[in-house]
Formats: sequence, C-alpha cells, structure tokens
Amino acid sequence: MPELINIGSAIKPHSITPLKLSDPGKEKKIKEVLSCFELSRDKIVSLADLFSDLLVKGLRYDGTSPFNMQNTFIYQGLEGNESGSFLALDLGGTNYRVILVELKNGNIVREEVSHYDVPEHLRVGSGAELFDFFAKSLADFTEKHGISNKKLPLGFTFSFPTDQYALDSAYLQKWAGKYNVSGVVGQDVVKLLNEAISKIPGLDVSVVAVVNDTTGALVRGSLIDSETAIGLILGTGSNACYFEKTENMPNWKGKHKEVMLNIEWGTFSDDGRADIIKTKYDDLIDKQSLHPNLFTFEKFVGGEFFGKLVWAILVDLIEQSLIFEGRLSETLENSDNFKSEYISDIEEDNLKDSTKNTRRIIVDELGIDWCSDDDITTLKYICEVLSIRMGLLTSIGLSEIIKRMDRERITVACDGSLHKYHPRLSNYIIDFTSALIDYKTEIKLIPAYDGSGVGAALIAAIACKQK
Repeated sequence: MPELINIGSAIKPHSITPLKLSDPGKEKKIKEVLSCFELSRDKIVSLADLFSDLLVKGLRYDGTSPFNMQNTFIYQGLEGNESGSFLALDLGGTNYRVILVELKNGNIVREEVSHYDVPEHLRVGSGAELFDFFAKSLADFTEKHGISNKKLPLGFTFSFPTDQYALDSAYLQKWAGKYNVSGVVGQDVVKLLNEAISKIPGLDVSVVAVVNDTTGALVRGSLIDSETAIGLILGTGSNACYFEKTENMPNWKGKHKEVMLNIEWGTFSDDGRADIIKTKYDDLIDKQSLHPNLFTFEKFVGGEFFGKLVWAILVDLIEQSLIFEGRLSETLENSDNFKSEYISDIEEDNLKDSTKNTRRIIVDELGIDWCSDDDITTLKYICEVLSIRMGLLTSIGLSEIIKRMDRERITVACDGSLHKYHPRLSNYIIDFTSALIDYKTEIKLIPAYDGSGVGAALIAAIACKQK
C-alpha cells in the first residue's frame, strides 16, 4: 500500500509493513479490502487545500465554513506571576473531573484531581439534572480537600460546540459524542452551572471562564514550553486551537494582535466535500453513531470510533471467511467490544515485532481461541494501516494551521488518551506534518496531560487578571 504514505517527492516518512500470509489468495483479498484506506498524493493535496480554504472562510464568520473558529477571548498566556487557588471542571467525554490548582508566582505548588463518571441517564437526561450533578460534585470536592471556606474562581472546560460571546459566556450549539441532554441547546452553559452552584449553601464558587479542552491543553503546554502555540486533542474526540493574527480576521475590532481560536475541526467534511476519504466502514460507523452526518472528521481521528472501525473491518472479513475461520465470536457481535485501547496495544506489537498483545486480545478479550498465525498478522496489519491513516489525516489539518502561523518553531501541546497510549501516533504526526510543510518549521509535540483540567484552572487565573 505505498500510496498511503506518498505525500511528497521522495518523502516517505513511514511505510506499511507488508502483509505476508501463508495463503497468497487470502493475502491478496485482504489487501484489496484494506485498499479503500489508501490516501494518494492527489487526495492529500485536495484535502489540504480544502482545509486551508475553510480556515480562511471561517475567519469571516459568515456561515460559509463548517469551522466554528470560536473566539476564546484569550489573548495571551501566563505571565509567570499568578498566585492563588483556582478550580476547574472538565467535561468532555464520558469522564468528568474536578481539579484544584494552587499557583505561587506562576508555578503550580498544589494540584488535586478527582475523577467521576457521568452516568448514562444523565448524558441523555435533562439539563437541570446534569448541572445539579456537577454542582454537587464541586461541593463534595471542596469539602474533601478542605477548601470549602474559600472563594474560588472556576474554569469550565466544556468540550462541545458553542457560540462564545465572552470569556465567561458560551451558548451550546449542539451536543456531540455520547451526550444528548435536553434543555441545554441554545442556553448559556456558564449561567446554568452558576445557577446550579447557587442552590448549594456555602459553596462560594463562581465560573469565570468557559474553555474548550483544546484551549486548556494549549495553556497547560505554555507552562511547559513557551513556544507552545497550538493545542491538539487526540482522545475520545479530536480538535485543535491556535493563535491567529487578528489582522487576518476581517471583522476584528480591538487592540490585540493575536487571539486564540478554537477551530472545532471535528465538523470538517460534514457537508460531504471531503467524502473522497470516506470508506464503506466509515459510513457504517457514522450511521450507527448518536449523531449521524455530524462531526465527520472526528469520526476519522477520534478514539471513540477508532475501535469501532476495526470491528467493522473484522466483521466484513469474517463474513468473507478471510479471518477467524469465518466464525464470529459472541463478543464481536457488539461494535463496542473492540476497544480503541486494543489498537494501541497491537501497535506496540508492531513496534516491537511481537505478537504477545495481539494474541492476548484475540483470545482473552474477543473470545476467539481458534485464531491462526495468519489471523494475528492480519489484525496487526489492519491496526497499522488505520493508525497511519489517522496520523496522516491529523497531520493534514495540523500542517495547514502551521502554514498560517508562519513561525520558525512551533510547539504543539497534546492531550488525550490516544496520544498518551498509542506508541507510534506522535511520531506519525510529527513526521507527516513536517513533510507536508516541507520542513519549513521546526515542530515539537509535547504532552499536556490533564491539560483540559489544569489548563482550565490556569485560564481561570488569566481571566481574573484580564478582568
């Protein structure tokens, strides 16, 4: 599958490990099945040009681009002299966190984190119930850590598309992922949270900033590397933010030279203009999702759908008797049972030229004890092909952002479980992005883990100074 990585003249940062099976006929058929994931040079150039065009159109805010290009109302990073206690509430995927950050002269001197699961009935229930749940969690957290008597500013990481009119005001456009809560679309989520907090006597917490997890990752990264100018999320979902020159924004009024913009790049291709990369498997996963025909790009590069995509391919290969003797295990009857974390484990096998993790996943997790060596090799091949496609698609968006910024060096702060646990994804992204921009900018990709939480607390500190 050479065309998958042919992104420049004689530039091939990564090559697919050739599929070699004991049965040449089966090998040929499996390669044909996977060939739909090829990304030729023409497709890559077309996608990059489209992405760039939509970024420019998005800056007009006239509805001609699917990109939200949300103004975060953050004009600079930390100055290094911030002090005080700040809370963050981090809501993105199915996990939910409350974080305390204490700063002294710009340095973190205390950090406390509590993790929560948002129950399914709250993710599809009423807004009042969901925000009351958040407020009660905040009350429990402040009491647990002995800060219930303090006045605490809070940064609210709300990782869903919004119309943001101030640093502390954002109206939900639509839910995404596994959320479909009633009574919230069109409402100011900061107001809803503040109202829920006000119901609890003695809880002196006020929301001073609403941020996206991408924005929080960028600010968190800036505490690590001063050249951080892009935030990237590679977890359950995916998104990016960056500092845009205000001179490039036709309707900008104000003294600031740069402002941080949240792209909401998950909506790229919602209008179908990038369907050249959509396979029948992508289409199946889209139709089975909670939000069909929405957040299309996120379904290519988001962890929530990564495992489901491998599942769809495996089921197709089983039906064609090309893997697992054509027998479907009970576990594989459900698309949720091939977890994205399995791909990271299998890619670790690819990195180490091993079969240990792959064999364990097939037998212990998928309930298939009749697998052959060819089956193991095929699953490893599938995961490598899809991982490289994910890295390349992410790099197409990232490279167009970097071209706009025109800097000698740029650090990208990345948060999310895919980035954290996939052993090769970071290298794919760095190598492909560097090739796509013709190595004109030195790129670093640094982890900003828990950046969506700690970053939100840091933005609360910035918000208090901006006010």
